[in-house]
Amino acid sequence: MSIYAIVLNRPDEAAWEKVQSGWESHHILDDRLAFISAENALTADIAAQVGISSTGASGIVIQMDFYAGHTSMSFVEWISKQHD
Repeated sequence: MSIYAIVLNRPDEAAWEKVQSGWESHHILDDRLAFISAENALTADIAAQVGISSTGASGIVIQMDFYAGHTSMSFVEWISKQHD
């Protein structure tokens, strides 16, 4: 499984509803940043499913291959489970 970051330029409740219904494994950190776990996905397909487009939500999807830092334990646990 790969982890993808979804970063919105501004809050968009409809986009987060699509994240919650589209991926069983997701972690929404705040109103502009969420992470999903998916297998064999293209960033363009994820962006389209979330509604990121010239007429929809404004943002970007990034595939995460590496990460480092310090954050909440619940998020660290979620990341760890995606690599099992």
